[in-house]
Amino acid sequence: MVNSVEDVFDDAENEIGDSSPVRNKIDTNIDEPKSKPQIECKECKSYVYCQGPLLYDYQFSGLFNDSKTFVDKRLLFPEEEIVRKYTALKKSRGGELSRAELESFLAENFADGNELIPFEPPDFTSEPSVLGYIQDGQYRRFAAKLNEVWKTLARVVDRDVLENPRMHSLLYVPNTVIIPGGRFTEVYYWDTYWIVKGLLLCDMFDTAKGVIDNIIYLVKKYGYMLNGSRNYYENRSQPPLLIPMVAAYYQLKQDEAWLLENLPVLELEFQFWMNNRMINVKKDGKTYRMAHYSVETCGPRPESFKEDFTLASNLTSDEERTNLYIELKTAAETGWDFSQRWTKTPPGQTESLLYLKTRSIIPVDLNAFLQLNAHYLSNWFFMAGDISKGEYYLQIAEELLTAIDEVMWREDLKSWFDWDNEDGQSRVDFYASNLTPLWTGSYRKAPQEMGKFAVEYLVSQGIISEDGIPRYLGIPTTLKNFGQQWDAPNMWPPLQMIGIQGLDNTLYPKAQQVAYRLGAKYLETNYVGFVRTGQMFEKYDMNQLGSIGGGGEYVPQTGFGWSNGACFEILSRYGHKLRSPQEYPLPN
Repeated sequence: MVNSVEDVFDDAENEIGDSSPVRNKIDTNIDEPKSKPQIECKECKSYVYCQGPLLYDYQFSGLFNDSKTFVDKRLLFPEEEIVRKYTALKKSRGGELSRAELESFLAENFADGNELIPFEPPDFTSEPSVLGYIQDGQYRRFAAKLNEVWKTLARVVDRDVLENPRMHSLLYVPNTVIIPGGRFTEVYYWDTYWIVKGLLLCDMFDTAKGVIDNIIYLVKKYGYMLNGSRNYYENRSQPPLLIPMVAAYYQLKQDEAWLLENLPVLELEFQFWMNNRMINVKKDGKTYRMAHYSVETCGPRPESFKEDFTLASNLTSDEERTNLYIELKTAAETGWDFSQRWTKTPPGQTESLLYLKTRSIIPVDLNAFLQLNAHYLSNWFFMAGDISKGEYYLQIAEELLTAIDEVMWREDLKSWFDWDNEDGQSRVDFYASNLTPLWTGSYRKAPQEMGKFAVEYLVSQGIISEDGIPRYLGIPTTLKNFGQQWDAPNMWPPLQMIGIQGLDNTLYPKAQQVAYRLGAKYLETNYVGFVRTGQMFEKYDMNQLGSIGGGGEYVPQTGFGWSNGACFEILSRYGHKLRSPQEYPLPN
């Protein structure tokens, strides 16, 4: 008697004999993998979405241009039944299926997801107050069109996901979802912060609150917010910005009852990071507790299965391959997937994701985010009358601030830097994330002094001229181009806002002037791209006006939630003086 999906596959392997994966001669452009993937995920046990021969066969079948396509499908029958039928079919064919057989089985047992139903939020307004901040007519029309984009990104989750959760990789959430766009048809963690900021500026207060409540719903279920609302993202998170989302809504609406009701959930999510992502960092004879990203689950990422497995086939041992899979998932947790920021390529070797060492790197941005989170929690517990917890989180905020000051700040270079915990030294390349403590306020010096230092640092890196003129169309992600999407020449919306708002917050006049100029440049390239294509993109090229970014595992995506939010933030701050490029009129 078969007791589980795993038993089905074990029995089949015993009966078929050779348990190596099916090597269908379908896509001649794919190198044959050297060995069977050893996948034992800690959390997601699905033998369709996360591990097992069926997943392997379909991801290497050549039927899909994007590995995410298959794992986003829904099941037409219970997983156990599909696995049993698939195993029997494969056994009957001697362990090898043709392309036609794979296509036929797919059509009979799977369907396109379509669990997210288009939906117009009831609080949508075509005349949000942010339009009143914008003096330039073209930019005001641009903002009005961006506001309309929220309707194209709004969804609600089909009830079947709640009633039959094992038939879907999508996870249920109860309120309106604003998807990022393109291939990303689910809730993503750090994307949502900038989506929420944009919704608030467009007077969609109920929608923004519901979007935050969706993440709170998932934290209640899992104890942390996943990378995204898919079962294959379990045991992996993203930059922790739920608490700042709550702060953004609370500061605007002063909904104290809602805040206090959810305070235990916010504490739960913060403690996930304290309990699972903190390690000892030693510098100058002192030891600090600091955060790093770390996702210790085996196997390729299901949504990039073929890419990860093919990369790992360059390695010779199971241990090496398992370590690479862990590093790939860890790098995905950073939100910077992928970047030279996370590699340690040996001298003389070509830059490659084979040299990912993400777990050994102590990131500036993660520690600054957590320091800000602890600061908010402290304030809110004091407000709630819980003095003990208020003092506890104040102490954590102070300890993280001390660590950021003493481990990451380089007085000689006038900036913060990631720390290499393996080699015990700063990683002094330019990364836009180096500016994050300006945004979070994670420093003890006077703000204007920090603004002065930041300007000097940007000059030293060639980001701006001595006169404070940007040399690029915004803030580069990095200054090196290794073909990954979180490297040059790409610019990403969250990094623009962290840098621009961080500089502006120092109140140092020259830093504020630089912030304005960077914001103007970045808005202009978004605007020109929209004039040319009628679309917003997830990332842009730092050198070519209106051009989308590239690199990485997939083609640039349109939508795009956090790009929209970033533009609204720039327009709300500088719309009274920004001027659109007259040579690029917006079509009617």
